[in-house]
Amino acid sequence: MPHSSGGGSHGGGSHGGSHSHGGRGGGSSQRYSNRYFTGARRYMYHRRNGSVGYIYTDRPIRKSSVIELIIPLVILIPFMFVPIIALFSSGINFGPPKPLKTLSTYEQTHIVDNIDVINERELEPILAEFQTKTGICPCVMTVNNENWQGRYSSLENYAYDLYVNTFGDEQHWLVIYSEPEEPDEDFNDWYWEGMQGNDTDRILTGSKADKFLNSLQRYLTKDDISVTKAFCTAFSEANGYMMENNSSLTDLLPFAFFILIWVIVIGANMAGMIVSFVRGRRDYVEVPKDYVYTGDNDPFNPSSSEQYTTYSSSYVDTSKDDYDDPTIIK
Repeated sequence: MPHSSGGGSHGGGSHGGSHSHGGRGGGSSQRYSNRYFTGARRYMYHRRNGSVGYIYTDRPIRKSSVIELIIPLVILIPFMFVPIIALFSSGINFGPPKPLKTLSTYEQTHIVDNIDVINERELEPILAEFQTKTGICPCVMTVNNENWQGRYSSLENYAYDLYVNTFGDEQHWLVIYSEPEEPDEDFNDWYWEGMQGNDTDRILTGSKADKFLNSLQRYLTKDDISVTKAFCTAFSEANGYMMENNSSLTDLLPFAFFILIWVIVIGANMAGMIVSFVRGRRDYVEVPKDYVYTGDNDPFNPSSSEQYTTYSSSYVDTSKDDYDDPTIIK
């Protein structure tokens, strides 16, 4: 459907066009730490260099299976490419836009001057050049304020209805100029509004529509410039920039920053999964809080299990002990 490309008035200035919390949930994860925390269970494991390490957790440690690593990685890896897909589907052009294909339904004239304020011989060649360059069919129409005031809340709403009832495609750019039937010599209460079809968006972008808006508003406001001259100058300028590249390096910076953050976040999650998997593949034995490894009382060695049982029997309830600032390993 068509949408506004901006507009303005003598007394009200200009306005831009209309280019077009989730809940929190989840369960509690297992808590790991290199230091004791209240209610923690202590586990011992052997490092590759022969030394032993200890880890504290609030639940029994279960040995990880390979499938627990593969499934999350298979799900996460495609997400690495989401920003790249979003970049190419965002509509950002990496070169000058191509003109639209001219339709047979385009009108022979681009001007409908109902109030006799436009010199068609001056403006028509400029609008024809605009159509040749862009493929967009421009239409400048003039009406009196009395044609729409009282029936529509704004010229924008009137322009929308006029577009959908006049054109059968989305490749037109309708620009309406309106003034009173009897303008005040001291203050002409004029308005103007642009309405563009959706198919024009990749050429008539928000920034280019705003550029045209600012130019036409500025020229119409000048007392020494006629309505014809204002439209001729604004459209002549548009013929120079309308087919320029829509994207620049500054347009790509937000995407580059987003891709970098996205890769860091996804990469950190994948790294965390791998670390957690490697840690979960170790052999652990739960030992008392006051257990001290000497080499002879290795709980992994069956011959020292009786001595280890002695250590285990001296286990005391550590849930009442309190240590400061435990380091949490997610």
